[in-house]
Amino acid sequence: MKILGLKLHPTGAVACMGIVYIYGAFLGIIDLVWSLLTKHGVPHLLWWQFLLAPFAIGLAALALEAIGTFCGNGFAFDKTASKARLAGGRITLIVLLLVMILGWPLYNISRQ
Repeated sequence: MKILGLKLHPTGAVACMGIVYIYGAFLGIIDLVWSLLTKHGVPHLLWWQFLLAPFAIGLAALALEAIGTFCGNGFAFDKTASKARLAGGRITLIVLLLVMILGWPLYNISRQ
């Protein structure tokens, strides 16, 4: 593939980074639209922070998804046959979700 006269050879790492960046940009656009709709405004960042933010958002989202998959499958990335491990993993997943859902608003309330 040629872009502006330069040949680009996509490798697995470059393709993965591109997918993470696009995924982070998609999530960032959703957050930006939500901020504008709720009248919070646009964050005050430097130009390079706007360029790196989608990559960081994508990495964080993929890490959270991996943690959720790991806990939801009974502390394994493949399905486990142990019902006790599955129950423990799902309970852990529910606790983590509650901490994330309730923790952020409670933290913001405590700072006001």
